[in-house]
Amino acid sequence: MKVFVALIALFALNASVYSKYTFSTKVVDCEADYDIIQNYRDDMYEITAHLYQHIGPNAINNHFVFSPLSIWITLSAIAEGLAYPEQLVMLQVLRLPTDLCARLKYYQLATSRFVSSNDVDISSIRVLVIDEGVLINSTFHQFVYKHSLIDVVSAPLRSNPDKALEEIRRVVTVTSPNIDISGNSVILDAVDYNGLWSTAFDDAVLERSPFYSSLGDQIGAVDIMKVKRRARISHFPALNLNCLELPVGYNDRYRMMFGIILDENAAKTVNLVTSAAMIDDFLNNVTDSYIPIEIAIPRFSLTSEYDVKAILENSGVKDLWTDPAVTRLISDPAVLPSAFVHRSTIVLDKAGLKSAEFESQLLTTEYNPAFELNFIANRPFLLWLFDAESHSVLMAGAFTKPTYSN
Repeated sequence: MKVFVALIALFALNASVYSKYTFSTKVVDCEADYDIIQNYRDDMYEITAHLYQHIGPNAINNHFVFSPLSIWITLSAIAEGLAYPEQLVMLQVLRLPTDLCARLKYYQLATSRFVSSNDVDISSIRVLVIDEGVLINSTFHQFVYKHSLIDVVSAPLRSNPDKALEEIRRVVTVTSPNIDISGNSVILDAVDYNGLWSTAFDDAVLERSPFYSSLGDQIGAVDIMKVKRRARISHFPALNLNCLELPVGYNDRYRMMFGIILDENAAKTVNLVTSAAMIDDFLNNVTDSYIPIEIAIPRFSLTSEYDVKAILENSGVKDLWTDPAVTRLISDPAVLPSAFVHRSTIVLDKAGLKSAEFESQLLTTEYNPAFELNFIANRPFLLWLFDAESHSVLMAGAFTKPTYSN
């Protein structure tokens, strides 16, 4: 996880620590070979579906993006410091095993998904900001730092709230005017993605093309990126989507999934993303096309911000924000976060690691009549970014609002 140099430099100190309370992380043996990958995927898909149900339908025009994985890691860090029995409740909400060794395996998988390099720039900033008068429990602090779950910094939330709020907005790049810093702590989470496709889109000048609603009415325009290549495609009947998967980065380490919404009600489709099984089918039932197909996808940048605190309260997690007995093992006095702000930004552009011309020379001319010969994303579509190894959903959302509106 990145160290928040600018934030720490402004606030001039790391969080002060104490060890007044016992925070237990003792494990007899965590060397056992836990085969948890399938359980991890199932649990991550359940969390993704749960968040999708709360975020998607409430987004303006159902146009949104968020990082279920980063939100989950951030909440897992807080869960590790909660007192019993509230910790058990939070573990259940987060689909986390009660066995600590198994949880550590989950954390190892999850936190290693956000790895920036020269082919994919993806970062997850997760930070618990505490007021200058709050002392963090040293054992809790060491645990979340060791396992890359969250960073902890101090800020003048009460003595100089304007200064604290200004720097919070700058470091995690949030624009919301309604960040509540009235409490003694704030939870922040921000994810940025900008990656190189394994195969670039054509270098030709981008076309300004019409963008249509689910009803077929032109509602604006987008800059379309085009390429002709073989790809992984399918039709997903449960959501009535035409789906496309494109690899990202060296060795195709990430994958981007698009699902063009064919139903006349885009909001209805977003509302139907309700289960882990549905997400698993959506992400894993694509098949290689036998011949190159025409692909056209908008070039865009999409940013969304959310109050995750409200989502959690609607899910029954309420004592975390108001009851010091619940968070007393995290700090002294107990942290009572007044806000949990999540921001996600995804940028899609045409650059890639190899040219489309190079790939086209390697393709066969076989034809599978079950597949369409094009994938033109000029109407609302779902988008998902996941990593090829663990299938963790790093980002999810929907694109329904064209870059240039009528």
